[in-house]
Amino acid sequence: LLLAVVLLAPAAQAKARKAVKTRSAQSTAQASALLQAGEAALQRKEYSAAIDAFTKAARAGGDSGSYFLLGYAYYQRGFMAGDPDHADKQDALETINAYTTALALDPTLSAVTQPYRLYHSLALSYEALGSNEKAINAYKKAFQSAPHKPMLPLYAARLRFRMNDLAKSANNLELALRNANEQGQVKQLARLVATDPVFSMMLTSQAHQDLLR
Repeated sequence: LLLAVVLLAPAAQAKARKAVKTRSAQSTAQASALLQAGEAALQRKEYSAAIDAFTKAARAGGDSGSYFLLGYAYYQRGFMAGDPDHADKQDALETINAYTTALALDPTLSAVTQPYRLYHSLALSYEALGSNEKAINAYKKAFQSAPHKPMLPLYAARLRFRMNDLAKSANNLELALRNANEQGQVKQLARLVATDPVFSMMLTSQAHQDLLR
């Protein structure tokens, strides 16, 4: 009897491993199909449908990429008005939750092709909820991921200004203008700051006006 148990145990283990692999393959295929459906919904700007698909994909697969896409879908829906002041607070919170999960599963964001997008939308979501210091830290990580993007320090300049840290706000604006100049976009960026109410409030500061000139 003992010999029979010893002989049968490996076979039972192999059967169990096969069953696990089968379930894993089924879950992977299901998650892949859901991700494709979610990405298609994103392209159509059907954000609620995308959120539903990515939520199911995250449950089926549980990888960082699924949670990144889920956070991005919540961000797109929550920020349809275009700025943190008018963002949907619940969607901003869900964005943070999904991105935080993605970072916990993959701290280096090896599965994400453009990590700065995650940190930028994470910063805006924190800003929408009034968590300004967390937003600043997320902006810093966005800078590190994409140091030549002019819009990243511009948004940070705006937040610093609202926090009444005018010196650091001016430094961020200067960096944004320098980056834009390197890419031949300084006139466009200056026009944006001068005309868009999201940023033009900074021009009540003489230092900011001087930089723009």
